[in-house]
Amino acid sequence: MGSGLENHGKYGELIYAHNKEDLFVNLFIPSRLTWPESGLTLTQETHFPYAETTSMKLQLKKACRFSLHIRQPNWLKPNARQVLVNGRAVEYNTSAPGYLTIKRKWKSGDVVSMALPMETKAEFLPDKSPRLNHKIQAAKGVKQEKPMERYIPAISTGKGLLIQ
Repeated sequence: MGSGLENHGKYGELIYAHNKEDLFVNLFIPSRLTWPESGLTLTQETHFPYAETTSMKLQLKKACRFSLHIRQPNWLKPNARQVLVNGRAVEYNTSAPGYLTIKRKWKSGDVVSMALPMETKAEFLPDKSPRLNHKIQAAKGVKQEKPMERYIPAISTGKGLLIQ
């Protein structure tokens, strides 16, 4: 079963997936995919979750048609996303559960940019208990003196998480 900590080490294996014709982008992590069978190299640049955008540059040996499926987080509001190819709005469909799909003939140098607007919210635990979680309770009563983003990296050490 495990503790879940090993999942972080597996992220590199899960960023991308493909079948014979299609490419799936599952995670928003700065990375490079080389898919020799299709002649594709995709470079993803992002500062997610500190920035709401990601961009993917495609380098192809020759132009080809395939579907690019990009994961849609369940917290993303349906009409909030913005998807551009080479700086222009592009048609996509959302028929594949959890993904938006762009099907087109891709050429080398194409850039897909996507905005993933985020919002901060508190949610109850699955048991609907009145507490949010132990880290938030541990920070209760701590006075906020700096902007929230200064505290976010401290979550892993248990210091500095402030929710007001």
